[in-house]
Amino acid sequence: EANAFYAKTKPLYRNETIVAAMKANPEEVVSKAFRPGNVTGVRTLKEILPKKDFEEAQDLFINKVLEVDKMGNFDPKDLSQKISGYGKEFIY
Repeated sequence: EANAFYAKTKPLYRNETIVAAMKANPEEVVSKAFRPGNVTGVRTLKEILPKKDFEEAQDLFINKVLEVDKMGNFDPKDLSQKISGYGKEFIY
């Protein structure tokens, strides 16, 4: 049973996203995984995290994308640019 578990999880420890997440402060995990072009990393986190934890990570990511500028202004064009750099896996 232990060998089967090791065989299943061994590739995760070679995954760039997982290694970065293990080295990062918990607050930085979302920004390390949820970045443009890192669909594989997001899928990996979705596989290994409990559903509740992954949904919390998604919420943090969405809050980051929806941030307003320092003056408190919201710019729909800026939001559109931010979203276009990510795939649907980041939000769904």
